[in-house]
Amino acid sequence: MLKVRSAQALPLLLALAAASPALAQTAPEPAPAPAPTRALKVGLCAQWLPSNPFAGAAAAGPGVIAVYEFLLTPRFALGLELGLRGLFGESAVTQVVYGAVLKHAVGPGPGAPLRPYLQYGLLQQISRQSGHDGAAVAYDAGLTAGADFAVSSAPLFLEAAFHFSHLSALDRLPLSASYAEVVLGGRFSW
Repeated sequence: MLKVRSAQALPLLLALAAASPALAQTAPEPAPAPAPTRALKVGLCAQWLPSNPFAGAAAAGPGVIAVYEFLLTPRFALGLELGLRGLFGESAVTQVVYGAVLKHAVGPGPGAPLRPYLQYGLLQQISRQSGHDGAAVAYDAGLTAGADFAVSSAPLFLEAAFHFSHLSALDRLPLSASYAEVVLGGRFSW
């Protein structure tokens, strides 16, 4: 039988503790960063109206769009959109667009380099045309396919959409103001 004195046991126990990885102290891993809950998309757009209801205005024009998104889950967002667009020509048209959008990611998760999504929007347009008094209002249902991606670590998005829209004014029957739109811009989340 082996007899160990207490003076000899302490170095033996320390040697065993140092040799055992299970007993060694390790620093705790840092907690993962919380997922973002908000995002802001700002982009330049180009629109084209196949059946232009605005006499004297071009059927295509530029604009700027901003969407403030509430990221409810990693795959679903609710957004508030605001835009300003123009159609140039003899009787130029200025449009203010606003409303709500629902966005659903359809591809890989949040860490993927390319993240496609589908978006549905219920928007309202207020259009003013030079040479005319008052404004016309259009209600708009938009269907969008887009993708979030990064170029040299700059977060970007690209969207292509078709909006079903009817323009109404007090003295006219509703006219089709449906349009196709392409948007390219930056997306910032926090």
